[in-house]
Amino acid sequence: MAVKKTKTSSSEKSSTILYRSETNRVLGGVCGGLGEVFNIDPTLVRMLFALASLFGGSGILFYLVLWVVIPARSKIGNTSDENIKENIDEMKDRVHTFSKDFGHKGDPQKRTGVFLLILGVIFLLSNYGYLHWVQIGRLWPLFIIAIGFLIISRRD
Repeated sequence: MAVKKTKTSSSEKSSTILYRSETNRVLGGVCGGLGEVFNIDPTLVRMLFALASLFGGSGILFYLVLWVVIPARSKIGNTSDENIKENIDEMKDRVHTFSKDFGHKGDPQKRTGVFLLILGVIFLLSNYGYLHWVQIGRLWPLFIIAIGFLIISRRD
């Protein structure tokens, strides 16, 4: 998301248009755009979103909302409804691509790594009380299963 300054012809006032970066992106270009707006490294912005996600959980939700409502730079002229529809379609495509890559049978270490990351996030959120319905004592065998899967996949 970045800022584009434009001038209106009648009042000669400048207005700010936010947009997502199409060149400096990992997911939706929100952090890359914010980095361009504030002239800082987008990695720092990504770290701030990650910290906001860990401490309060709002970072993920805030990122997704920004991804949906802020248009990509090339889509600035479209209406809000068109932008939102296109952004949601883009999110669906990203999820579909990730799920195809995740299900690829040639990379079991990547699947194991993602599984361990998801398991770690579940444990972390449960420790902070966000997943009160998850009983950690019942999930510890998943860790042993993941280690076993990792050992088996490394032998291939």
